[in-house]
Parts: sequence; C-alpha cells; structure tokens
Amino acid sequence: MEAVYTSPDPETRAEEALLPIKKGRIMTGLTQDAMAEVLGVDVRTLRRYESGEDPTPDAIMLELAERVKCPILVYEHLKGKYHIADELMPSVKEVTLSQAVVNLLNALEELERQHVASKLLAMASDGIIDMTEAAHYSFVLSKLDGVRQAVEQLRYHKKEVNDEGERAL
Repeated sequence: MEAVYTSPDPETRAEEALLPIKKGRIMTGLTQDAMAEVLGVDVRTLRRYESGEDPTPDAIMLELAERVKCPILVYEHLKGKYHIADELMPSVKEVTLSQAVVNLLNALEELERQHVASKLLAMASDGIIDMTEAAHYSFVLSKLDGVRQAVEQLRYHKKEVNDEGERAL
C-alpha cells in the first residue's frame, strides 16, 4: 500500500493524540464549563471523559460530532472505545480533500499495477480458495484494505472552515 499522508508538524501530531471528546471541544472553542453545559453533563464528568478516566457515552460523542460537523470524531471514538471496531475499521487520519483524493487514486493505481483484479478473478473462477491460492488471497485482501482505508480517508477528509467559522459539509 502507498504511504498515507500524516502531518510532520508536531502540534498537529499532538492534536491527533487527543481523545475525540477533547478534540471536539477544542474545535468549538468552548471552555470545559461551557461545553459541559451544552452537552448537559457536569463539568467534572466532562473532565473525566477528556482525560480518559471515564468512557465518553456514544450519544454524547455523536451530539458533539454533529455540533462541530466533524463525523471523524465518532469514527475515532468507536475505534478507541470498542476493541472489535479497532480490529475491523482501518486507521484513518483526517487529511485535506486533495490529499484524500491523491491517496485513493494511489491505492487504486496500486491495484492495477499489482494485477489484483485478474488475481481475484482467477481465484473466484472455481468458487473456492485452495491452499495454492491462499497467498494470493491474502495479498489481494491487503491491497483492498489499502483502498478501504483511502475511501474512509476521503469520507472523513478535513472540512474547510468558512469566514463564519463553520465547517463545510
């Protein structure tokens, strides 16, 4: 798989390490007191969510993500909260639209370069994957995982902020 874009900027990397609830609050520009009021929780509860001491309830995370128009916060929340989600969902970094498109096109070109479609057709022709095809099968799945990751990156790309401070859809 082609390398995906990650920020070399230390401040951006530090922000990526924040729990989604804290990242979302910072995006709103609200204090913990103000955000706690908006979400209908006690400020001590919000602090425990932001520190990771207590898990953030899904409904609160969903409300915050909708408020800041940043659905990747819910994606990150699910991956962090549920082991099975972390296993099944690809890691996704929020990148600009142009970076997400480039990553997707690179992943699709990699499928073509590696003749993944022909390998997949050959395996499917008899309806089974036998022992001689197992390595090809794993290879095909790894390449498709790269495309899946790039698609999710496109879905959750960084939304531009307009002059009023609102994020685009």
